[in-house]
Amino acid sequence: MPSRTALETRSKRQAEYIEPMDCAPVSKLPDGSQWVFEIKLDGYRAIGVKGRETILYSRKHKNFNKRFPRIAEALGDLPADTVIDGEVVALDESGRPDFHRVQHLLGETPHANARVHRIDDIFVPFSVGATPASAV
Repeated sequence: MPSRTALETRSKRQAEYIEPMDCAPVSKLPDGSQWVFEIKLDGYRAIGVKGRETILYSRKHKNFNKRFPRIAEALGDLPADTVIDGEVVALDESGRPDFHRVQHLLGETPHANARVHRIDDIFVPFSVGATPASAV
């Protein structure tokens, strides 16, 4: 019988909301090959949890399921006990993130082209915080 890995021997717990880290403001970017930078997506930070329920949370732990139902539904396809951190964005005609379009999706601001162009929401994952070992 093969030996169990350290991950397999850990006690299981239910997936739950994990508070995301905030960016630290700096006056100068760090220098050196050990630093990696990512594109600013200009959307809403969101945490997807597939536990007893499937819930898309805002950074402030508010339920986003009704605001972004297509994303919340897609989270249902994740393995049980998964937590995924990401950003909800909307893209312009050139494929660039457009914060005003995300605000329109939330009903926070009118969008001049809303009647002409359908605006879709997209969830861009950053990291998976918890998931069963068999799904990794």
